[in-house]
Amino acid sequence: MNAALKPLPRFSVNSVLRPPIMTFTDAPAIFMVVLLAVLTLILRGFLPYDETRYIAVAWEMWHNHHWLIPTINGHLYADKPPLLFWLVELGWYLTGVSAWWPRSIPFIFALLNILLTRYIACRLWPVNEGLRRFMPEMLISVPVWFAYTTPFMFDMLQTFFVLVAVCGLLSYRDRHWSGFIIFGIAAGLGLLLKGPVIFAYVLPLALTIPWWHEHYRPEHKLFLVKGIAAGLMISLVLFGAWIIPVVETLGLDQVRTLFLQQTADRMLQATSHARPFWWYFPFLPLLLFPWACKISFWKSLGTQIADSNRNQWRFLLIWMVPAFLFLTAIKAKQLHYLLPLLPPLVIGCAALLTNRNRPVTDDDNYVAGLLYLLAGTAFLIYRSFIAHPYNQWVDELYPLFPVAAVAAGLLLITIKSKDPIRSIRIMALGTFIFLFSSYAALLTAPRPFTGIDGFSQALASLQKKNVPLGHLGTHTEQFTFPGQLTRPLEKITPDQLGMWAKNHPDGYIIMEIKESDLDRMHPVYLQPYRFRQDLVLISCRDILQGKYAF
Repeated sequence: MNAALKPLPRFSVNSVLRPPIMTFTDAPAIFMVVLLAVLTLILRGFLPYDETRYIAVAWEMWHNHHWLIPTINGHLYADKPPLLFWLVELGWYLTGVSAWWPRSIPFIFALLNILLTRYIACRLWPVNEGLRRFMPEMLISVPVWFAYTTPFMFDMLQTFFVLVAVCGLLSYRDRHWSGFIIFGIAAGLGLLLKGPVIFAYVLPLALTIPWWHEHYRPEHKLFLVKGIAAGLMISLVLFGAWIIPVVETLGLDQVRTLFLQQTADRMLQATSHARPFWWYFPFLPLLLFPWACKISFWKSLGTQIADSNRNQWRFLLIWMVPAFLFLTAIKAKQLHYLLPLLPPLVIGCAALLTNRNRPVTDDDNYVAGLLYLLAGTAFLIYRSFIAHPYNQWVDELYPLFPVAAVAAGLLLITIKSKDPIRSIRIMALGTFIFLFSSYAALLTAPRPFTGIDGFSQALASLQKKNVPLGHLGTHTEQFTFPGQLTRPLEKITPDQLGMWAKNHPDGYIIMEIKESDLDRMHPVYLQPYRFRQDLVLISCRDILQGKYAF
């Protein structure tokens, strides 16, 4: 180990330096999240298909007073437990039905997650002032974290329960049950949010307390076993408080078929999102960006690897590695499944980069700056010289995207500092400028899914008049909440179209068509929708009169 590098002290859960949940130094990161929330709430609505499906489930539960069992289009929704939908309905009960409340939930939990991550980091390294000050800014500047701060999805909430459970385990001490109670409650709420996957993130830490927690003693073994068992029992009791009434309502066979089969399908077969085992590995550089671009990161990493006995590093590795291996082993894979692993990853990066005893060179931010300049240049080359069907959409990103990339690149290249703390702030600011400007450009461009409020409200108006409505295709959830539809839209296959029109001559069909096919259509209602596509509402009478050839 380099003698010039002073070893960091072992962490102590009883340290007098135990950090508060929120400090004044969290203000920049809080401002970044608030700015992102305001931009999102103003410029975009729910995006198909995940966001519109989840809000459709919440709306249907609210409208039909199905507080116990999530449903969609009149059928049981077995993909997720109901905790997120309960949060939506709680807000609607207090403030009335609105779109802003469910879209605010991810931002609320993103803020809590940033504060909890900084809290855990400071518990591990209680005297590292730089980590205490800039960890929140480092987390919000990671592109994957930034991207999943805005969607109305489950993963920010999942990350929150993981962090709370981890805080409970950090509070472990002999003959004190509070840490295991916190662990059990957080795990139980995670079960109610997204099912048993919560244990993949937190159970390895619980089972390895003797290896990483300095307060463990061999004579504590029996108490530790009892504490972990008690925590697991609490989590199962919370989950059972919901699942037992569901079994009484639906029957054990149906619950086992729908819920257990759905979980097994995601792990073993994955009819949706099935990917090979190596699928996550190409994304690892993105999870470390931009902090792995700093030269001092790699210099400091080399010295820390040699010092492998530190409890802090053991803790972070056990938090990340088993969960990552589990997610790699199962068939279903999505990038946002890795979100609960970003806090320990960024904590590790922050601990390496905020050590003032390591050398820092003037070119510490050069690599990231050059990458931003390269991204802006590549965009301009693509826009100018490469023909592509989406170039009209790409044109709408110009000039904000390349300007943001060049501005961030120049900021990182021209502003130099040998102070590691100031260097981190420069990197975080440059990256946030790039991410925020790129996101603003995406929201002002013709989005892959444009607003469908007008089309949804037209469907609601017809539905109130008891006009039959059919949807030619597989997705109908995107219209449910924007139109606050009170009945499911009937799904129709191409083979069923003629018969359905004959049985409902006064009805209308919802279709997605290509712009090139619009000339032969005479729709009742037209809505620009996806890339070079439109939503149309056509009359069944026109279909029966042979005006369209499908």
